[in-house]
Amino acid sequence: MPTLRFKIITLKKPAKAAKQNNILKSFFQTLKNSFNKLINSDSLPYIMAPLIFLGMMYLEWLYLCLL
Repeated sequence: MPTLRFKIITLKKPAKAAKQNNILKSFFQTLKNSFNKLINSDSLPYIMAPLIFLGMMYLEWLYLCLL
């Protein structure tokens, strides 16, 4: 009686990415981590409130200048 023989398939390793690509990935990962820390921190109102206020002031200034 013949025996079953399974073919062993090994996956090829992907080609190494360019070094610049790795640098960009690490930069974006750092940026993402920093953003997540900012979102989860208690200092968020101290950062976002002035930005929203300045944005609203700018829109009001544009509105008054274009009248």
